Amino acid sequence: MSQKLIFKFKYLKLELEETNNLNEKYSQEFNKDFEEEIEYLNHINSQNSEKKDPNGEQAIIDGSQKDDSNIPSDFKEIYRLLIKELHPDLKTEMYRGKYEELLKRVTNAYEKRDWLEIIMIAHEEGVDIPNNLELHNQMLENNLNELEEEILSTKNKLSWVWASTFKPNKKNKKEIYSLLNINKEKFEEWKSNKS
Repeated sequence: MSQKLIFKFKYLKLELEETNNLNEKYSQEFNKDFEEEIEYLNHINSQNSEKKDPNGEQAIIDGSQKDDSNIPSDFKEIYRLLIKELHPDLKTEMYRGKYEELLKRVTNAYEKRDWLEIIMIAHEEGVDIPNNLELHNQMLENNLNELEEEILSTKNKLSWVWASTFKPNKKNKKEIYSLLNINKEKFEEWKSNKS
């Protein structure tokens, strides 16, 4: 795997972490600034859901079984190799905690099909991986694109735009109503009836 992909992956992981931290802060600000509006929307949504599903039944989806039939054999081989090389039981007591965390990262990355994370861990730990990975560079590029899309998607959230772009004031707040599909008159009526 090229160094360029590794450095791009590290950069995007750091940017995603920073974006998620800011998003949490911005979401809190948004929820505080739009507390009543969110309560109103929840009220409207609960009324709508009662109309649509009077029994309150929901489908239960069983996600317990994981299908790994579409995972390329190279990545399965790397996964097995990392499990073998990084297993905490094979390490001294002093390093067991570190390798337990690494093993969790590897397993989590494998389940999410995050090939770049698996390859990064192998690279960080000096585990030799098969040379034929160049065949799967497209999959790795797709992982990078998914990271970029996740960052962009977070930055396009209304709470992000509100906290990072708008000056929070009543005029700007009212502009957000159309994006939230809030009818100002009905909202004001709801507020007065709520009191």
